[in-house]
Amino acid sequence: MSEEEKGVKGWFDLRLRLRNFLDRDTPKYSTNPLYGLGGLALACGIIVIITGWLLSIYYEPSLEHAFESVRRISEEIPYGSVIRSIHRYGADLIIIFAIMHFLRVFFTASYRKPRDLTYIIGILAGIAIVLTSYAGYSLPLNEVSVAATYIGVGLILSIPFIGNWLTSVLLGGGGLNDILSRYYTYHLAVLPAVIVLLLLIHFYLVRTHRVSEPYSSKQDTTPVPFYPNLLLTEISAIFLLVGILIVVSSIFPVPVGERFDPTKPTGIIEPEWYLLATYALIKTGLPVFESGILFTAAILLILICIPFIDIGGNRHPKYRPFYTALGITLALEFLIFTIWGYVTPGQTIPLSGAITVGVGVAAAVFIASLILRYRVPMSSVEAEVTLPITSSSSNSTPSWITPTAALLTAVSIILAAAAVYYHVSGLWLNTALLVGLDFIVFSAFLYIYRAAYYPYVSRRIG
Repeated sequence: MSEEEKGVKGWFDLRLRLRNFLDRDTPKYSTNPLYGLGGLALACGIIVIITGWLLSIYYEPSLEHAFESVRRISEEIPYGSVIRSIHRYGADLIIIFAIMHFLRVFFTASYRKPRDLTYIIGILAGIAIVLTSYAGYSLPLNEVSVAATYIGVGLILSIPFIGNWLTSVLLGGGGLNDILSRYYTYHLAVLPAVIVLLLLIHFYLVRTHRVSEPYSSKQDTTPVPFYPNLLLTEISAIFLLVGILIVVSSIFPVPVGERFDPTKPTGIIEPEWYLLATYALIKTGLPVFESGILFTAAILLILICIPFIDIGGNRHPKYRPFYTALGITLALEFLIFTIWGYVTPGQTIPLSGAITVGVGVAAAVFIASLILRYRVPMSSVEAEVTLPITSSSSNSTPSWITPTAALLTAVSIILAAAAVYYHVSGLWLNTALLVGLDFIVFSAFLYIYRAAYYPYVSRRIG
């Protein structure tokens, strides 16, 4: 029996098995930033949850007080505007990182058995995240949020046979006050609970099946320690993410908007960016159900079925031209129609033009993928790479590390002192800006420390 460590550290390790979690190897290719997109999405989710809890202290989900409570948060509560903006921008970043994470998994065929269920659970969690963001977007009860609310109601009502019944079940009597209270419950409790459950299953499966095998011989499988090498890098990235969120929220706070007034006409309203592609399809004149729900559901169903169709062969994108072209097509179509919906506010989009663009992009991508598949030699893609394995003990610390670390420490102290001064002066946005910059400086310090003292090398000497 191994000797147990004494003290507080030993007490926690015996019960939580932290040493088993930290003292493990991970393949070096998994340290690529593309493999950390899911973790960044999770970090944004934690930030959004914390800021959402803080906002819920002052928000009042009623027709009479919702807008006024949001205005008070943004204009009167110390740091309220920053926290609300972090919440909003963080929600957008969750979706962006989740999309990028999905594309990485899709293009590398990391959904193949036994990771097919992991992939499907991830898609379901993504759908729940979008619905949660939409429900929260409707809560300020300004002109834009009310318009978005009624667009969502219209989509549900467009469902044949069950639209009216489903609306009454999900939204109550259909009045704005009922809708607001339901959306608040969905945003604060129901959908987050679904997301947490799905992510727990997702991360359990990731932990069980580990990082997907390399799809190319260029990927270095050298084992590197998870702690402190990879863990310090991830913590550094999280501090950088938080710092950027705080800085952006301080410089570009999310506006409160105009209070909704049913007696006044509403201007031209566009949905959030992640719904603009669907909005563009609706503007072509196609029936709302087909363009807004059926088309999206069909794409999601196809993506869910992919792991059961693409089941064998080389996972390299070049050897999977059909699936690679499919992924590129979907990404380009989403980007093009998102931009198209954004630049045509209040305007219709010709159906013939939408079909021409959609078919043209798909045809161009698939033809290009076939040409590249048979014209580009595989040696240029799959060149064998042999990397030397060294020991971290043989690496000397660069001479610039110490002065750089000292400079970053000095800058951090100055920023912290200035932040305290502005806080005492009641200048909340200035304080938040300096705190965000301090987070970024600390992120740089931590990454330099990791790079200097814990380079990505193997535990073993080859």
